[in-house]
Amino acid sequence: MRKKRVIPLGVKIVSLLSYLRAAVVLVLALLMITGGSLLKTYFGLVSIVTLSVIVMSLLAFALLNFFIGRGLWQGQPWSRITLIVLSCIGIIGALIIIMQSSLFGFAVIVANSVIGGYLLLNKKAKSYFL
Repeated sequence: MRKKRVIPLGVKIVSLLSYLRAAVVLVLALLMITGGSLLKTYFGLVSIVTLSVIVMSLLAFALLNFFIGRGLWQGQPWSRITLIVLSCIGIIGALIIIMQSSLFGFAVIVANSVIGGYLLLNKKAKSYFL
């Protein structure tokens, strides 16, 4: 009989955060579908092609976050690596936001550093994905 692995608390938290991010992005995409058509109709601000590309990108990102959350919970190594890479990309993006004088970038850097650093450096987290 195979011994059941214990999921480290930090991995559980990061996994749940991935599920939460997927839900938030999905809601945002649905709002863009309903509200975006209103913007187009009444103000002519967004072309239908631009709106479609944004919505499809948001849906893809929500799906990716859902599978990352599931993969983290199940201990799949690809999910850990993917989230570390996305955290690094998020840090780079936050640096660009900071250059535009937005304080939001600092929060993004802290969040991505904590998540990426935990998955990259914590011994319990690393051993869970082996």
